[in-house]
Amino acid sequence: MPLLVKLRKVSTRMLAAVLMTIVAIYLLLLLINLKDQPPSAAANTLQQLLISARPAVEQTAANNGYLYLAKYDKPAKYRLAEPLTELLRQCETNDCNAVLMAQTNLPELVAQHQPLSDFYQQLLSVPYWYQPIPSDTTEALPSFFVVYEGQQLLLLQAWLAAQQHDLAKVTQLLQQDLQFWRTFLVKNNLLINKLISGAAIKRHFNFAAHIKQQLAPEQASAILPQAWLNAFTEPELSLQLVIASEWAYSNVITETVILKAPQSSSISFSEQLEWYLLTPLLKPQASSNQLAATLLAYVNGKSPDTTPWYSWLYNPVGKILSSVTQPNYQRYFTPFAELETLRQQTIAVSAASSRQ
Repeated sequence: MPLLVKLRKVSTRMLAAVLMTIVAIYLLLLLINLKDQPPSAAANTLQQLLISARPAVEQTAANNGYLYLAKYDKPAKYRLAEPLTELLRQCETNDCNAVLMAQTNLPELVAQHQPLSDFYQQLLSVPYWYQPIPSDTTEALPSFFVVYEGQQLLLLQAWLAAQQHDLAKVTQLLQQDLQFWRTFLVKNNLLINKLISGAAIKRHFNFAAHIKQQLAPEQASAILPQAWLNAFTEPELSLQLVIASEWAYSNVITETVILKAPQSSSISFSEQLEWYLLTPLLKPQASSNQLAATLLAYVNGKSPDTTPWYSWLYNPVGKILSSVTQPNYQRYFTPFAELETLRQQTIAVSAASSRQ
């Protein structure tokens, strides 16, 4: 019996020592994390990029493609009908030119989609594109599926025009389409939109090959929209504005989701207690500075700086959140570098056709 009493006392003392150690470590961390950092040079650089991207004039649906899309985004009204959707699906897995040639009523199928054609043409005519960074995570974004289907319809119209040897119409349609997506490529504020625009440009060039199959070599070489002839520029291919916007949106998430978590009615008492204990170890501006430095390193083709282990004593919660939520932006650079190669290949094929 005395042995059990001694064991209980030893266990109690050990537990008390562990708890006191944990409390001491927590108090030490609180002391280290008393102050947040000021904005870093990297954070200021990204902030200036966002400021310079803001339009100088008031934006409306008449002059801003994003606001036009947000206002008139009606997927149910502008969807492609199933026969045309199925035809385009076959194009992805078979000889697209042969598939389209076999569809004898293709002009009628395309003509049935005049509302979608009008919508897409109106979007192409809007002179500017600017998408504000969402102010909170619940803000609904317009769907680009209608824009994707509108491009498919335009490319089919260009294919039909090539069948009729209407070179002026083919060139006009291809110019309008690629010019829009190149403008969109520069003005993207979110990574997902940058990826959408890059994919649309690849779709444009790939489908142009099917269009040229409808023409004699000398006619195919005559289809050279100005948007094909202009090399892709650094602003078009760069991810600087995208990463600046992703950085800003990450700050929005920290502000509206993490720092305001206890305001949610669905959070339990234990979660609230955990939040109150951990939030002092999260330094929002320090996290923002770290993310800004990492993103700029990616843009400049460098690896992010490594930090010593003891740096984790400052802003430990912010560093943990960053390590588990930050995507690998490095893998997004290659697809955009390929666009210029694809453009050059398209021009080279046209030049080769003219010599045949």
